[in-house]
Amino acid sequence: MRSIHLLKIAATLVFAAACFLYSSSANGQTCATPQVRVYANTQQNNTGTLSSVSNASLAVDTDPSTASTLTRTLDVLGILFPSTLTQFLNFSSTVPAGTAVTIKLKSASGLVGLLNTITIQPYTSLQKVGGTWQATNAGQSFSGTSLLGAVNSGGEIELTITPQSAAGVTVPYDGVSISLGGGITLDQNVNVYGAYYTKNVTNGTTTTCSTPVDVLSGIRDGGLPLGISLLNVTTSVTNPRNAIDGDATTFADLTVDLTAAQSEAYHTTVFGAPSQKGDMLKLILQNSTGSLLNLNLLDGFSIQLYNGSQAVGSPITSSSTFLSLSLFSSATNNDKYELDITPPDSYGAFDRVEVSIGGVSTTTLGRNELKIYEVSRTMRTPAITIGSVVTNTGTVCAGSTSTLTVNNAQDCTNYTWYDAATGGNVKGTGTSFTPNAADLSEVNPNNYYVEASRSGCSEVSTRTKATINVNPRPSIVTSTIPGICGGTAVTTLSYSTPVNSPTSYTITWDATAHTAGFADQTDQGLPPSPLSIPVPTTAAAGTYNGTLTVKNANGCVSQTQPVSITVIATPAQPTIATTP
Repeated sequence: MRSIHLLKIAATLVFAAACFLYSSSANGQTCATPQVRVYANTQQNNTGTLSSVSNASLAVDTDPSTASTLTRTLDVLGILFPSTLTQFLNFSSTVPAGTAVTIKLKSASGLVGLLNTITIQPYTSLQKVGGTWQATNAGQSFSGTSLLGAVNSGGEIELTITPQSAAGVTVPYDGVSISLGGGITLDQNVNVYGAYYTKNVTNGTTTTCSTPVDVLSGIRDGGLPLGISLLNVTTSVTNPRNAIDGDATTFADLTVDLTAAQSEAYHTTVFGAPSQKGDMLKLILQNSTGSLLNLNLLDGFSIQLYNGSQAVGSPITSSSTFLSLSLFSSATNNDKYELDITPPDSYGAFDRVEVSIGGVSTTTLGRNELKIYEVSRTMRTPAITIGSVVTNTGTVCAGSTSTLTVNNAQDCTNYTWYDAATGGNVKGTGTSFTPNAADLSEVNPNNYYVEASRSGCSEVSTRTKATINVNPRPSIVTSTIPGICGGTAVTTLSYSTPVNSPTSYTITWDATAHTAGFADQTDQGLPPSPLSIPVPTTAAAGTYNGTLTVKNANGCVSQTQPVSITVIATPAQPTIATTP
């Protein structure tokens, strides 16, 4: 497995560009604290014979796409008159011990020619002495064979170091210097894009997490034939940042020299933070061969996920089962395709994706160009369950409600429920939300929108709409039941004005009525008025109470109405006395 172009040097270099530090816990999950990059923002430099620093301020403008250029020309007098070229990149305040620093560099020919001449040195106490900038070394320097991992890259790389003493004790530092010099050497040309460390975001602030923050690109020597170097092949990457500009009409162009089949062009998109399980990667590509829409589009180039310098999972190929390919929708698509990748949970977090083209497979397939229009990563768009059904629309009866639940919730992700597609009022938070029944309209749809976000991150998901429709209650207007004489077996209840098509009724008696022998009538078909109500002939004189509801075909039940039957004692049979 090839390594990405972020160099990890022995045990003293650690990956810090991930911009996340795992340190907090929520709902039993170990979640990440977002971090921001802090760039060196001032610079000084020392130049010597036949050496120069051009565009020096671009190394400290906090823009990772611009760079200064350190140049040393052919120095045939190097043995007698060694020429050293140094650029110092200063932070605004002293950086605490144990904090890693990352330097982004580029060499058109790779660093192979610089192994014995380039030095990276953390420092403190930079000052000008006799016309020359001098500093106190903060721990060990990095040079020579410790940079060997970068020699086959003719492009941009990141070097990440944690300054420490020879005894392995981490030390504070004010900045880091990049030096070229010493000995007889060929022409040297190195771009310095900047240096940064990371720190936690402060409370109440956010940073980009899923948004691309940088691109590493260039060409790679995969074993070029004898006599061919990176300097004389036409393999190239042009306009690399067009793939992260948010504009699907511009592109990064990767082109391979088919006469040097082992050369490769690579394009690595760096995101602001590692992903969470379920995040989706989207690439918009142009099919230069014009073949039919199928996953064989992937043949001839490679996609590899990374977390820092570590490969995440296997290279993604046309046989991978977690891909979705579709024709990209645009007015002039020109064979543009959208490739959606949702890596399996087993892959783990990734903070960058490398797309490369080249090697023997490129020659075999005749593919020597790939256009990357856009690379992006998004949280899952929330999917909704209403009640127990996976749907975006549910129906309840008036007086009832239903619970809305995110059924594809991600770890370390917050969910907020709104009453509008944009803006609006917060109605609830969490993976589920139950509206108050009293707040639901029976006339208009009740629309709610759920949005995913992450603490400290500026990005939010597309809001998902969920709708609850309310079926109104049925009703009838009942009259009073006249008192009946003891021993009566049936009485009637007259009603009028049925609303919302009631089809059945239920009468439920209280405990006293049950004791007297009254039986509940449940879901009886609703006849035309009046209703017949059985009465136990043995019921003693008194008033017996119950409730009445009606129901319609939607299953909606009316509000309860009281029902009372008064049994009047039968007068004793009179006794007639006769007199002679």
